[in-house]
Amino acid sequence: MACKYLKAAIGPNASRYIRRSLFLLAKIEDAEIQSHQEFISQLLVAAQAEHPEFQDRLVLEIDPVAEGPTDKFKFKPVSNYLHIFAEVSERPWQVASKWRQSMGLHSPYLPPVMRIHEGYEITDQPNLLFSPSTALRMAFKEHGLDTRVNDSASSVYYTGSSL
Repeated sequence: MACKYLKAAIGPNASRYIRRSLFLLAKIEDAEIQSHQEFISQLLVAAQAEHPEFQDRLVLEIDPVAEGPTDKFKFKPVSNYLHIFAEVSERPWQVASKWRQSMGLHSPYLPPVMRIHEGYEITDQPNLLFSPSTALRMAFKEHGLDTRVNDSASSVYYTGSSL
């Protein structure tokens, strides 16, 4: 199951830079969410008012290179991100959301997406990646490895001795 989430987390081009940076991207994702929780909560309320038919089906898009929070975070309906998975439907999003809840990672929105710019120009077409943090946690758990969540920053930690 986690394989398709890892594929979605490295993007359609599966560049080696993204693959090698997946742990770092997960940490950035977690840190950005942690440090802007209040702003994200306010943004969610506004997005729910703007998209009442998607109350529980909104996805937080994170652009880690944007300057301020208003450019860094956006909520959009899940229908904008269905193409991230080979199975073009809401099902993978719902499964990942339920998995996160079962692991104690409660959130009023679906797993986030990261906008990654590969190239020297910000204007280059960005990749939209499924939540690296969620994908890594799912993969670790599926392979019987510990995924401990630090209460102050929800990062992924490997604590086993071997793969």
